[in-house]
Amino acid sequence: MVGLSSAPVVSINLSLHLVTVPRREWWITRPAAPAYRRPLRLYRDRRFCQDSRMIFGVSPTKEAVVIAGTAGAGETFVIKSITSIPFQARSGADLIKLLRRLVAIFDRGKSRRSTIALLASSSGRFKSSIEAIKAEAITELAAAESGLPVIRVTAASIKKVLGCAAGQKWQARAGERFNPTGRHENWSQGAAGATAAALKVAEHPSS
Repeated sequence: MVGLSSAPVVSINLSLHLVTVPRREWWITRPAAPAYRRPLRLYRDRRFCQDSRMIFGVSPTKEAVVIAGTAGAGETFVIKSITSIPFQARSGADLIKLLRRLVAIFDRGKSRRSTIALLASSSGRFKSSIEAIKAEAITELAAAESGLPVIRVTAASIKKVLGCAAGQKWQARAGERFNPTGRHENWSQGAAGATAAALKVAEHPSS
């Protein structure tokens, strides 16, 4: 009988305790509504950054394939990285090695909806070397393996997008615009071509 009579007393005491807790203190201990939304909002922002568009500017030369990783367009256009891949084109094994290195770099851009801006080989008086032409073909093959679209860019269109003065070479203009202080220590003619090609696709992707 003692045990049965004590149970209601415990229940009554607990109930009274809950009632006597001030309402203001109850709201303090309760998680605020925005706390539930904050993690979701941060997740969306982080996902947006990962999906931001990136352009690989690629300039095949006689001795190396230069890749400029870029983002943005116009005033927000920035160079994220410049990578130079030296190569030889004496045998099929040399070209396979180049192909694998290019695929490894291009695969990093899959999650960012990347595009490859390929500076096309030149013909005529200033035609590209045989090695550069082979490297251009390998670049297109690597892009196909990585599933990234390729947009070919001509030197003539680069001069227009850079706003070259009369008689000014586009390589010099690219250096003035993208590396005026020598910040990029590995800047070269190939880097100028890769960066300018990326800018062309960033600002005029369909022309």
